[in-house]
Amino acid sequence: TVDATGKQGPTVLSGGLRVRAKWRDCVEIIRTAAQDAALLKGDTSWSPSPGSSPASIIARLAASSGKRPRIAGGQSAVTSRPTAQVAANTVDVRGQFAESAVDAVETQISKANQYGAIYVIHGHGTGRLREACREALAAHPFVSRIADAPDSQGGRGCTIAYLKD
Repeated sequence: TVDATGKQGPTVLSGGLRVRAKWRDCVEIIRTAAQDAALLKGDTSWSPSPGSSPASIIARLAASSGKRPRIAGGQSAVTSRPTAQVAANTVDVRGQFAESAVDAVETQISKANQYGAIYVIHGHGTGRLREACREALAAHPFVSRIADAPDSQGGRGCTIAYLKD
């Protein structure tokens, strides 16, 4: 549910989670004329069920409309699942030795597959933890790509590993 909109982007509520998104990260959900007509009549059968993940909601709506979701501007949406940083997909390895940090990251990958990404907080420091975690992530078969977090989420002190579908 969109709670508020602003110049930077919307604030979205999902269960107890409040997420501030940027407009460039938003996906336009395309409905068919039949779905629009059903909505006008008050039929909300196409609405997501409680507890649905953002990825399943987008996939279901896209399948029911017969079209792929689009990013505003007409581009095809990215095929990776939507992600939000929550405690369940975040591992903080600051202060650990590289070997134990890599073990913690690999354990987290198996637990957080449903979230589409894991956030590895390794801090800035000497860069040894960052390097060790990134090497392990790059070699892991479930990881499709890795990237630095946005500055608002730690920048180079946090690595985001996007998981394969």
